[in-house]
Amino acid sequence: MKQLTEEQIIQNWERFYNLILSTFKGERKDNLIKLADALQDRMILAPASSKEHYHNAYPGGYIDHVLHVYDAAQDVAKVWSKYSECIDYTEEEITLACLFHDLGKIGDETNEFYMPQDNEWRRNTLGEIYRINPEITNMDSADRSLYLLQYFGVILTQNEWITIKIHDGLYDEANTKYYKVMSDSNSLKSHLPHVIHQADIIAYRTEYEEWRTNHRDGDNKNKSKTKKYYTKKAAVTETINKPILDSFFKETDKQTSSIEGVNFDALFEDKPKES
Repeated sequence: MKQLTEEQIIQNWERFYNLILSTFKGERKDNLIKLADALQDRMILAPASSKEHYHNAYPGGYIDHVLHVYDAAQDVAKVWSKYSECIDYTEEEITLACLFHDLGKIGDETNEFYMPQDNEWRRNTLGEIYRINPEITNMDSADRSLYLLQYFGVILTQNEWITIKIHDGLYDEANTKYYKVMSDSNSLKSHLPHVIHQADIIAYRTEYEEWRTNHRDGDNKNKSKTKKYYTKKAAVTETINKPILDSFFKETDKQTSSIEGVNFDALFEDKPKES
């Protein structure tokens, strides 16, 4: 299974953060920075999904995924502009929708969404690297994304709000009323939801294909070269050979919002520490 190195995780976060700094202005920029700083501990190492055969179910997978969506959206937007004269969205709207469409996967203002799967049978048999936090309020991921953005005072354009809301397209039946309409007046007024949905498909499909290729090529042959990960909930002698989002950040005394405050050594350790 793919694993990001410590350096890749840091580089991805810095690129994500710099896109905020270079794209947005004024109060929106200030509030997005406030959001990123407040949720940094979770965002940096969060996965993009819970099962290894989905997409990016490993530490750092979330930021890696939204950056893939951003890159794909740049190309998808060019295709739309080639075939349509109606460019009804801005680069700022594309960037916000790409970077924050899956924000709900981080959790809410208090609780994380994905937690390490501590059931060994489900890990080994079902490939569930993570489980859903039972303490978090039941809410659609897109709705939680919108909730978090408003919680931090980020005002969205109508284009951005609708795009985040329906970015899963018809994979979510609740979006049918937006896509399947019987009158011109009810049709989507912008191409942006299509651009982001198509970019999202490209990103998660290629991420899945990368996992499938590695899996078929004999992922088991590389197990001896793979660093082992441990959870603080597990017994000292229990080893988990799949990357998980550990809770080591809770033990990190982070004095600043800088990436330098992250204790990556606690994630990439070769032996469990003595208790």
